[in-house]
Order: sequence, then C-alpha cells, then structure tokens
Amino acid sequence: MNMEEQIKIIRSKRRTISIQIHDDASLVVRAPHQTPDELIFDLIKKKSDWIKKNREIVKQKWSLKPKPDFKEGEKFYFLGEIYRLKIVDKLSPPLQFDQGFNLSRHRQHRAKELFTRWYREQAFQIIYMRVSHLSEKAGLSCSNIKIRDNKHTWGSCSGKNNLNFNWKLIMAPPGVVDYVIIHELAHLIERNHSKRFWNKVEEMFPNHVYPKRWLKDNSHLLAI
Repeated sequence: MNMEEQIKIIRSKRRTISIQIHDDASLVVRAPHQTPDELIFDLIKKKSDWIKKNREIVKQKWSLKPKPDFKEGEKFYFLGEIYRLKIVDKLSPPLQFDQGFNLSRHRQHRAKELFTRWYREQAFQIIYMRVSHLSEKAGLSCSNIKIRDNKHTWGSCSGKNNLNFNWKLIMAPPGVVDYVIIHELAHLIERNHSKRFWNKVEEMFPNHVYPKRWLKDNSHLLAI
C-alpha cells in the first residue's frame, strides 16, 4: 500500500472528528460511531494540504534516523539518555547494560531481537512501578497493565480499564514516560479529550505541555 493511501478510521464514543498523522506517515481518523463515511472523506479532502505537509515532515524526521546496524559505537536511547554499544567476545546473557550496552559478538546477528526483549523487560518493570506510584497518588486504579508493540499509540486505556503502553516509550525521558502514564490514567475518568480531560491531566501533571511537545518532536528517535 502506498504511504499516501494509508488511512485508518477508528470510531468510538467521542463527539468530534480528529485527524492524526502517525510516525509511519499513515493517516488515522477518529470519529463518533454514527459518522457517515462521506463526511469523513470530505473532511480529509478539505484537509489535504495540511495532511500532505505533515506527512512530509514525518518522513523527513524518520529519514534523519537510519536503522541501526548494531555495530561498535552505535548510540541507543534509554530513559532519555544516549548510551553507546560495545561488542565483546564472550558475554552471558548476550546483551547487558552497564553504563552502556554490551553485546556478545556471537549473538550480534540476533541484536535486534535481544534489544527488543531487553527494552520490553525494562518497560514492564519501570512502567509498572510508575503506574503504581502515580495511580496511588491520584487515587485511581486500573485493571491491568500491558506492554505492547503498538504502531500508532504510546498508550491506551481500554473500556475494561486496562492500560496498554508501547515498549519503545522506555527510551524516552522519565518525565515523558510519566506524562503518557498520566494521560492514560486520566482516561479512567474521562474517556475523551475534552476540556475536562485536559484539566484532569493538568491537575495530576502540571506543566505537561513540555513532555507532550517532546514526544511529538522526538518520537522518531524512539525506535530500533
């Protein structure tokens, strides 16, 4: 499918239509349940210049970050800090973190798999701990916490009060991680992005504008 043709329509209990450009330059439209397709595609047509402009911005950002080769000296993000990769002859387990990433030369061909597993494990431990702390502080509780490989979202809150988080989020600074958690915790109370929702986010996380902006500007860095 051509990138310009990637359109996903998500209907939910919301009152307005929103258009979003995701990191793969795909177009996601969120609309109320009963919204006719004709109305959605008419809006897409009216916003075509905006869509084209922002897709180009996304593609340019991603072109600045080449896919890693997992070679000596390459840089990887963890909690907002940059760490270099060192290739060593013998190591068990084959990927370890100690002020930097150490990877066994004999498992270099499986580097992406090893990094992904390591990041997922860290994401579960750290995000679970932060959700527990922030939800207790806010007097809220969720049903379950899951770490997923979401393509289009950093976090989500299901109708059953399950909180889902993208494992790549663990590459972002701690304040950004907390912001995404707070965002989803607020959805336990307000299921939309109304003014009441953002007031709740502000109540739980004053000055949330910076991490929100950081994520928008730097999400292309959170990938391997």
